[in-house]
Amino acid sequence: MKLPFYIAKKYLFSKNLPKAINLISGIASIGIMFGCIALILVLSVFNGFYALIHDLFHQFDPHIKVTAIKGKFFQPPDYFSDWVKNETEIQDFAYTLEGKAMLKYFDKQTVVMVKGVDHKFLKVSQANQMVKYGEYRLRGNQNENLIVLGMGVAYYTNANLKDELNAMQLYSISNQHDLLTETESAVIMQNVFPSGIFSIQKDYDDKLVIVHKNVAKKLFEVENEISAIEIKLKNLNDLQKIKQKLQEKLGKDFKVQTFYEQHETLFKVMENEKKFSYIVLALLLLIASINIVGSLSLIVVHKKRDIGVMLTMGFRPKQIQQIFLLNGLITGFLGLIPGIFLGSFIAWLQSEYGFIKLQGAESFIIDHYPMKLHLNDVLITAITVIFWVILASWYPAYQATKTTVVDNLKL
Repeated sequence: MKLPFYIAKKYLFSKNLPKAINLISGIASIGIMFGCIALILVLSVFNGFYALIHDLFHQFDPHIKVTAIKGKFFQPPDYFSDWVKNETEIQDFAYTLEGKAMLKYFDKQTVVMVKGVDHKFLKVSQANQMVKYGEYRLRGNQNENLIVLGMGVAYYTNANLKDELNAMQLYSISNQHDLLTETESAVIMQNVFPSGIFSIQKDYDDKLVIVHKNVAKKLFEVENEISAIEIKLKNLNDLQKIKQKLQEKLGKDFKVQTFYEQHETLFKVMENEKKFSYIVLALLLLIASINIVGSLSLIVVHKKRDIGVMLTMGFRPKQIQQIFLLNGLITGFLGLIPGIFLGSFIAWLQSEYGFIKLQGAESFIIDHYPMKLHLNDVLITAITVIFWVILASWYPAYQATKTTVVDNLKL
């Protein structure tokens, strides 16, 4: 292998080669280099957004959520609290109450998802850390009802955190009265004052509001019923184990979802987009690698006499093929190595300093493209390039062994 590598390197950097061959080889290496940079950066951006969304949801949503298969509300099992105490993997749990209502403030109104919680909610969620304006409070100094709004909800209603005189109104429709014949009795209203505005993710920001559980109970006319049990674990590695235990304990009437299953569609979409982007950029790397076919074919023609001489000296066709395969690999590595280095370095710079800004960053939770470099992505990039280079080099290398000694020695 040493001799074929030596000859391949000598051929590639030979001063006797026509300039056109050197130019094509250089274009191939440069194309591969920029393809590697692009692939590493794009994959790193997807990693960054995936990690960002994961962290945002992880701060707000429970590790495991239990809901009823039928109906919106259910009575929590009597044994549940005692059962949780015996499960060392569970850190804490909270009962929550959710339902739709209309939020009105002066002439502005919007439909919202009301989440009723108590003090235990902050033991399974970090919702208070997601508040950007005001503070997380559900009861006022005079025991008045307070509400924490999503940023989108606050925008739609023109909510004013400093307005202590004019309350916002939450409206729901009673199930116990006929809206047509008992209009006043059928409409349930609760006054609330805004205490804070949170920002998590657009779907939550545009729809969700958080109130004390007692407010939600009156809105949805329930006493002890809840809509979900939210559970926080000590270690995320126990997700599947605890999910299975809960499902067996609660039975078929309940749906037990892990953190990832609660947002399965979003995470799958992001994973599929990453895969699709990889395929597109891998095809661009293939196009860049095709230049190697041209440069190697020209080298084979230019070194035809040398091939004949090597065959008369006892070189086997397989060794001749190795020479030109190695020639193509060297061309590929001249683009691959600087491409991986530059791509990784730019990804690191962006993750540390965020110099590439997001358009309209003032309305988002970050002001720059998040990037997170994974070693797996670097390895996948390298493997992709090597595969395309070998594929592109194989045909010219094979053709170099097809002609006879006499044909190769002809002037």
